[in-house]
Amino acid sequence: MTFTKGKCVNCDAPISTGILCSECTPSPSPTNIPVRIVRLSEMVEGEVGFTEEYAVFEAEGKLYVIGSAQVSPKRDGYKTTKVRVRKGIVEVDRMTIDLDDLWIGWPEMNEETDYLAAKLV
Repeated sequence: MTFTKGKCVNCDAPISTGILCSECTPSPSPTNIPVRIVRLSEMVEGEVGFTEEYAVFEAEGKLYVIGSAQVSPKRDGYKTTKVRVRKGIVEVDRMTIDLDDLWIGWPEMNEETDYLAAKLV
């Protein structure tokens, strides 16, 4: 590769500073992209995210998640439990939750709280 002063390295367009013209200079990637946070009940088939450990519980021998719990697309703060929706069931990654701390029994919630079937994977 050769560089001619005053010309873009990529396309030979005239430039005054640097090595790339404005057309060839990549735009900076935004660092403050808003993170889309949804509720577990709003997740769609195949969607993956992270929620709080407290959102997963066992009742009557079955695993459930609290539908109103928030899910972030990336591990964030207390959102460390990885979940994915597949075939209408919320899959909980067993490597991201401490099973010894799993809540046993129905949590105290209001009438509008929904519970979704879940399984460990």
